[in-house]
This record gives sequence, C-alpha cells and structure tokens, in this order.
Amino acid sequence: NRDIRPIMSDTCFHCHGFDSKARKGELRLDIREFALKAGKSGAIAIVPGKPDESEIIKRLFTQDEDDVMPNKESHKTLTAAQKELFKRWVAQGAVYEPHWAYKPLDAPIVPKLPEGGKNPIDAFVGAKLAEKKISPSSEASKERVTTATKISASSPIVTTSSTLSIPTSRSTSSRANSWPAISYLTPPKNNSSLAGTIG
Repeated sequence: NRDIRPIMSDTCFHCHGFDSKARKGELRLDIREFALKAGKSGAIAIVPGKPDESEIIKRLFTQDEDDVMPNKESHKTLTAAQKELFKRWVAQGAVYEPHWAYKPLDAPIVPKLPEGGKNPIDAFVGAKLAEKKISPSSEASKERVTTATKISASSPIVTTSSTLSIPTSRSTSSRANSWPAISYLTPPKNNSSLAGTIG
C-alpha cells in the first residue's frame, strides 16, 4: 500500500485495472487473484517469488519499445529505483494488502500493569516510561487533589457586568448600541479578590 500500489495506480491501472472497457491484454493487476493469471499473451504477469519468470518484470526492464511497459502512448515512465522496487516486491512474494479502511482492527497487546497502576492506560504509560528509563512521579495526596478541585471550581474565567454605550452618528436606540463590559480575572494573591473590572 505504501510503496507498490501508488506506482501501479499511476502507471498500470489505467490499462490493467478495474475498468473492463479500458483494460488491455485481458490483464488485470489491481487484484492479486487476477494478476497471478495469464493474460491474452499466455504469459503470467506475476509469479510470486520469481521475478525472472514474471512477465511484468520482463516488460518493465526490456529495451524493446514495442514490449516495454508502460507503453509510450501512456506517457508514463518508471525510474530505475521504482523498477528495482517492483522487482524486490515480486521476489518477496508480491503480497497485496487490502485498503486500511477494510482491514479489521486488531486489539493491541496491553503491557504489564506497573506498580500502582489501575487501568490499561497506566500500563501503556508505564511501558513508555520504562522504555525511556524514567521513574513515574508519586501519586498526589487526596488533600492536594481536593484543594486544587475547589480552586478550579470557584474561579470563573470571564464574567460580564454593566454595558458600554457605543456612540454612533445615526439615531439608533441605546440598547442596539450597548455591549457588555468584560471582567477579566487576575491570579489570586493572598486570598484577595479575584476579579478586576475594566470597561
């Protein structure tokens, strides 16, 4: 899907793809089952593990302009690196991978739960920390967590108060030209008031 299919999609499928009307030589390459069969010429396009016996490799490397693929009419060419990549792919078995959208999801293997871990997420975090040789921080005390929660819950971010009148040259109602004044919070200092109103 990453290396071979993009090349085939760009240079092969127009003449040897799903479109039966545009297909040439009775050869279809977008599905492995058909790519392993002989085309109109009787030659087998792909022989898994045997690039020297695969017609597709012969056509890619031939110097004969009448046999070379892609043909001149397609105005498509493969680089030397792409040809070698194709040859290695056939040598390795010419495996076709289904599109990722149609592949079933595989559940990951959950690592061993670290000391103090309580759920699978802790297991993955612990495994990554161990990989990087980092020791996890100690668990926060309940008192500290409770205090942080109270501060967060009692501290609004932005509030509105009175309105600001925006003068205009037209005679319109003051209600239509009034905008809420915004109160911005400042960090608490010695438990003093949190809000300072501007506007």
